[in-house]
Amino acid sequence: MKSKPGPDPIAPARDFTSAYRALKKSLIDDRKLFDAYYVSRTDSPVEELKSRLLVDDENCHTLYLGTRKSGKTTELGRLAYELDNRFLVVYISVLSDMEPSDVKPIDLLLFSTAKLAAAALEADVKIGRDMENDIADWLLQNTNEVFRTKVTETGGGARVGAKLNAVVAELNASFGVDATIYTADKALVYLPTWNLVRASFPQPVEVRSLATVKRNGSPNEVGINLLKDLLLRRVQGNLFESDALKKLTEICNGVMGDLLEVAQSCCTAAMAENSQTITWDMVDRRYQGLSDNFRRMIDETEYPRLAEIHKTREAKKDASLGSLLFMHAVIEYRDAQGLYYDVHPAIVPILKQKKLIPA
Repeated sequence: MKSKPGPDPIAPARDFTSAYRALKKSLIDDRKLFDAYYVSRTDSPVEELKSRLLVDDENCHTLYLGTRKSGKTTELGRLAYELDNRFLVVYISVLSDMEPSDVKPIDLLLFSTAKLAAAALEADVKIGRDMENDIADWLLQNTNEVFRTKVTETGGGARVGAKLNAVVAELNASFGVDATIYTADKALVYLPTWNLVRASFPQPVEVRSLATVKRNGSPNEVGINLLKDLLLRRVQGNLFESDALKKLTEICNGVMGDLLEVAQSCCTAAMAENSQTITWDMVDRRYQGLSDNFRRMIDETEYPRLAEIHKTREAKKDASLGSLLFMHAVIEYRDAQGLYYDVHPAIVPILKQKKLIPA
């Protein structure tokens, strides 16, 4: 008897509409997309994280660091798939699922409970009808701002915590849930408060920025080829002019989120201009747009320092460096010799214009 064929694999997009959508897709919670689009990284911290979760017999809290848009979330997706059925994985994002400027502790508790309950139902975990009703009733009541205030005033938060703990206890009967991974921007380690944060966690785990330039300024072909693979798994190569594809991999300096966003913008430009391909000029216009963004963000007093970092690949460690790292003006890398730094490629034309580095 012939086995029933599986679903067709996801092929790279063949037109700009499909390409735009493919470049925008998140790989979290979609195993088929993940298998089609994920590019393996030799420096991924996934194996270390997985080992820590499996061997730690207590509640494991891990701080997971990396530059914004460096692929942290994607690597967590890989971790979730590799853990398979040993853990009930619940992904909670304050940035994408809540309004970060107005998050209260009770809001986060409510949202976390709702996500846990939804994950339990999807995984067919039996948590008991009484508890199911309690959770539904509690969530309904706590959506009322007046009741939320009364809970705080009367100390009813203990009941909230008890109910959440009961849910976790039920889930723990079938899955491992006594582990939490907190993600944070790598710039955190350059702030004066870092030691206070560091004391609350075991050894933090990092996903490093992907270097497209080596310490000596020469191209890092390993990083460049990985970025090309990242694009070509989602979009057919014949939609790019060869020099446009090369420039795309260079202008993001290893920040994969920027690479995908610039490529998306180039897709819409190609459609607007009735072009058959993404051209070098389309990419260059987006490159100039990145430069303009940095001009708006960077204080004039920082440019001499940025020029020095670009020349030497070294940086003085202080709070100001943390700010430059957070805005991606400076990116931290590591090689066999240790840490080194470089400025974002879109800053180089600004430094040349200011005659701080050779034209």
